Amino acid sequence: MKRIYRLYREEGLRVRRQRRKRLVRSMPAESRLRRADQEWAMDFIIDGLASGRMVRILSVVDAYTGNAWRWRPTPAWAAGA
Repeated sequence: MKRIYRLYREEGLRVRRQRRKRLVRSMPAESRLRRADQEWAMDFIIDGLASGRMVRILSVVDAYTGNAWRWRPTPAWAAGA
């Protein structure tokens, strides 16, 4: 690169520098939820007890109100089941 830069400078040219491409992100679509019970979100919460056992909790939440519908803890859910 130094050699090319030197040759360009001797000829009075400018070295082209590549501009960094920027990620163009679109704005998220506005929520089309108008009332409760239209959309639900599920998530697994994993926590460890003082005894050392791991507990998985399945939480189901209403996306409009944010109210939790059900929490079901169990120590025996397998990841592939």
